[in-house]
Amino acid sequence: MKKQLLIGLIIFIIGSFTGGIIISSLSGNAIQQVWQAFEIQYRADTGNRVWQAYKEESPEIAIWALKNYIDILNKQVEEKDGYSSSLQTDLILAHVRLAIIYQQINDIENYDNNLAKGLTISKSTFTNKKYNKESLLDYIKQLDEIHNKNEERNTKPQAD
Repeated sequence: MKKQLLIGLIIFIIGSFTGGIIISSLSGNAIQQVWQAFEIQYRADTGNRVWQAYKEESPEIAIWALKNYIDILNKQVEEKDGYSSSLQTDLILAHVRLAIIYQQINDIENYDNNLAKGLTISKSTFTNKKYNKESLLDYIKQLDEIHNKNEERNTKPQAD
């Protein structure tokens, strides 16, 4: 009887331990997925605020917003131990848009530096496309025009 009770107790302890490991593993994955969704949403919200600063605010504020956004993106890159394609794309857009603002205020050194950073990231991200400074700048300006048109379309009052 004691032997059966001891065997039952050992099996119970092993089962509880194994179940605990499985449950903590599954809940860890769920928490990780929720955290990743939060990071994506945070980056999207921040990106939208930066876009508004880039389009509507003074160059000083736009520069500040874009620099801070680049810092946020770089921190996410460090935490992930590398780039994801969406992070790379956001970094390219931020650096090239920052270059555009610097060009507007005739800060050629910062213009060149940020355009070069955007170009470097684009070459490592989009290996099938051959961008140079001019073509990358033109491409981002085209994206900005499309984004502006989409915003205009989405803010027009709907006809009843």
